[in-house]
Formats: sequence, structure tokens, C-alpha cells
Amino acid sequence: RTVSAAWRLSKAETARLERLTREPLLTLPLPPSDSRNKIYRWGEETYLDLLKLSAATADDLAAALPLPEIRTLPISGQDLIDRGVPPGPDLGKTLASIETWWLDRDMQPARDTCLQELDRRLAQKPRNP
Repeated sequence: RTVSAAWRLSKAETARLERLTREPLLTLPLPPSDSRNKIYRWGEETYLDLLKLSAATADDLAAALPLPEIRTLPISGQDLIDRGVPPGPDLGKTLASIETWWLDRDMQPARDTCLQELDRRLAQKPRNP
């Protein structure tokens, strides 16, 4: 924030700088699954910024290009609501756990598989009377 104030950065520039100081440099070359996961979590702009900084220290930018295809989680909160999960913290936690499961599988499971995993998890949850 001191740098941001001294350089008179905009709010967007300050947020970008803060993101860059929170995440570690990348160890290149990255497997495509790691690249996809990081782009999904951080966004392409932050990923590219960190990639460039990492390559500057490793002299290996070419090893990290081209960028892998990034997919979108094929289910949403509406799928949970459609299955009787009320809006609220439990819905968010359940969706986040499915997202983690999906990312751990390199974004490969399709919508049907994600819904099956969701149904399996919901069936294991204790019901409130």
C-alpha cells in the first residue's frame, strides 16, 4: 500500500499489485493441469503477470506457453437449490467442495459426473428434521 500511495496507483492497479505480492513465483515449467488450476483460481491476468515474473528469473517463458484451455465449473448453485439445498452458507460450502473435487481431477469431469458427485455427497449429509 505504501508503494501504491507513492506511485498514486488506481484502485485496480493497487489490487493487481496486491495479488502479485500474495502469490509465490511459479516453478517452470508447470504441468498443464497446474496452469489450468492457477488460471482458474487467480484469473488469467494474475497468472500471466506471475508467469512473466517467474520466467524473468528462470529464463523459461517458452516452457509455460501456450496457455492451457480453462473450463468453467459445469454446475452452479442453482443445481444445489434444485436438489433442495437452501441458499446460504451450506450451499456455498457444498459447491466449493465440488469445485475442489473437480479441480483435483484437472477440470475433466463433465456436468453429468459433477451432478452424480453432488448427489452422492448430498445423500451422505445428515438431514435436518
